[in-house]
Amino acid sequence: MDNKRVTQNSDVKVTAKSEHFILKLCKSLDPYGGVTGELSELKKTILTIKDVLLDAEEKKNHDHRVRIWLKRLVDVVYEADDLMDDFSPEALQQQLMNGSNMGKKVRTFFSSSNQLVFRRTMAHKIKDINYRLAAIGGNRTDFHLEVRHVESRVVLGAREQTYIPEEEVIGRESAREAILDLLLDPKVEKDVSVLPIVGLGGIGKTTLAQIVYNHKKVQTNFDLKIWVCVSDSFDVKSLVEKIIKSATNHCEENQEMGQLLRKLQMEINGKRYFLVLDDVWNEDKQKWIELESLLSSGAKGSRIIITTRSLRVGKITTSTMEPYMLRPLDKVNSWSLFKNVAFKLGHEPNNPNTKKAAMEIVDRCAGIPLAIRTIGKMLYFKNPEAEWSSFLEMDFSKMHPSENDILPALKLSYDNLPSNLKHCFAYCSLFLKDHDIVVEDLIKLWMAQGFIESSPSSQSLEEVGYWYFDELLSYSFFQEVKTNNRTKKVECKMHDLMHDLATYVAGTECATWDFDRENIDGRIRHVSFASDLVSSGLHNSGLKTVPNSIGKLKHLSFQEFPRDFNKLVNLRHLENEGCDSLTHMPSGLGKLTNLRTLNNFVLKKRLNGQFSGGLKELMKLTNLRGQLSIRNLRHGDDASTEYEAAKLNEKQNLHHLNLYWSNRSSDDDIDAREVDDYEISLESLQPHPDLEALSLFDYWGVRLPDWLPSLTKLDTFIFQMIK
Repeated sequence: MDNKRVTQNSDVKVTAKSEHFILKLCKSLDPYGGVTGELSELKKTILTIKDVLLDAEEKKNHDHRVRIWLKRLVDVVYEADDLMDDFSPEALQQQLMNGSNMGKKVRTFFSSSNQLVFRRTMAHKIKDINYRLAAIGGNRTDFHLEVRHVESRVVLGAREQTYIPEEEVIGRESAREAILDLLLDPKVEKDVSVLPIVGLGGIGKTTLAQIVYNHKKVQTNFDLKIWVCVSDSFDVKSLVEKIIKSATNHCEENQEMGQLLRKLQMEINGKRYFLVLDDVWNEDKQKWIELESLLSSGAKGSRIIITTRSLRVGKITTSTMEPYMLRPLDKVNSWSLFKNVAFKLGHEPNNPNTKKAAMEIVDRCAGIPLAIRTIGKMLYFKNPEAEWSSFLEMDFSKMHPSENDILPALKLSYDNLPSNLKHCFAYCSLFLKDHDIVVEDLIKLWMAQGFIESSPSSQSLEEVGYWYFDELLSYSFFQEVKTNNRTKKVECKMHDLMHDLATYVAGTECATWDFDRENIDGRIRHVSFASDLVSSGLHNSGLKTVPNSIGKLKHLSFQEFPRDFNKLVNLRHLENEGCDSLTHMPSGLGKLTNLRTLNNFVLKKRLNGQFSGGLKELMKLTNLRGQLSIRNLRHGDDASTEYEAAKLNEKQNLHHLNLYWSNRSSDDDIDAREVDDYEISLESLQPHPDLEALSLFDYWGVRLPDWLPSLTKLDTFIFQMIK
């Protein structure tokens, strides 16, 4: 986490957090509303406080007493949320034990025959929280908070933009030509010269560099083009790896520095190359000298552009070329850009009051294109006559950005989001900067945190999650949406400035933990690791000890298959890809009928496992979607009946199926009977006709199954012998 660039502000998301948790608590308490007076009273108090939260949000910036009141509220709401996390598993356990009647489940849960200590502890905690919330709720009258039931809502629009084409970039023509002239100036004597582009965050440094990078003059004057995003880390070895990967589209992992340097010299030696180092923060001159020396073997005329917010960074990298200072847009170009994003077809408004308000908003954006574009997109969906004036009345006192202070301008767009989207956005501060975020995984994380509200329609939580993502994307909170060619999954990124904003609004709720960090704030609820190694487990992270405070992080957990795994009836996504040590699936897996994702189903090689599940466990898992791999398949009549019972042909959302047969224990020639057994086993694994990809591994049959022609959407078929 870059604390140098972001001032932590624990206030800014208090209202969003309080409202979200209050709604969550109300929903959780619904089934138990008539059980005890304490629960009923708690729910009443919660709803009373919720009604004044919107008014408190606006007044907290002008009244420190309201800000303190909101802080007190969020502390108690956190505890209430933790209470429900304790309460819900116990209630679910009773549901599993006591049948289907809700009244009976609740009565059993609170009966004297249940865990007496737990019941008393919970009752005491509920009473304490109720008392504290009631006191906080009573204080609301001291601040004259008004009841407001309508929250600002984001309206789904038709426009979507994932990048900025050159023709849509306004006011940078002269900057583009100046940069090109500097790059191609024949009077520059040094073989490899560096040109820094320096400017505020969000001013368009990267956009300008991209325009130059793709310009036809660059295409014809350089032998090799390389683009590297640097961001926070300026590790020379890591940068060399990135340069090689950009130049060749490939770089083997875990290579020694000597190997990397030889490869680098092979790619750039004697070539006139053009390298862009985007978003550089390094102020250590020695590190820069080390990297520059490694890049010095290019042919005469080689050029390096760096983009940076820091003039100091720009100066330590220069020798003959002065930094190019990218200035804010002037009023004319700022207005032109705003018109393009805020009004349909870019037309100026006819209403003079609307135009006046719009021009005031543009002035407050101080010529920062990202601020203009972000706020303009937000206003595009609002009624100019009815809503723009109230938007203008917000706290614009901090709108004029200094060197690192554009966040208040962007925060205006964040402030206009509904509370659930505020949570989803702030949560993204846990990702590393310039991290490729897999959209599907992001939505699963939102779901796991309870940020996604169920839809009254037939939409699944996943579908609602994608709608959330599209909403945030449409306002430029995300960018660079693309499909990964290797994984076929949709990925996106956050602009560095948006990441700073997410960190700013998350306050002390989220933290990125560096492995040299000694402690963790006790108020932190979400922790991510500042290392890409986390994807392979903590054992490769170099972590030797964990801080004492981590023991207080109540909901930290590690994953395994417990014996009672089948009781997780609400589980939707079981990510077990890469679990090479997995020998079997737990018995009773078929009870988890809400499962959407199951990467691997591993059959036990020997049929003697009391707690292992056979393939028939898949029978009722009709919601499975995406990709499924089935491992350790047997062959023969004894397996075909079980495999048919899996009902793969009823799983219409399962699009990729990988079938792995157990390796044969002998190298002897296979006989005709065994060939028939393989063919029978495959025939019994008939998938749904909508299957798009099918892979067979270690299949020793000769004939393909009769159902293969029925797979009308099949576009990938792989047949491979692994042994």
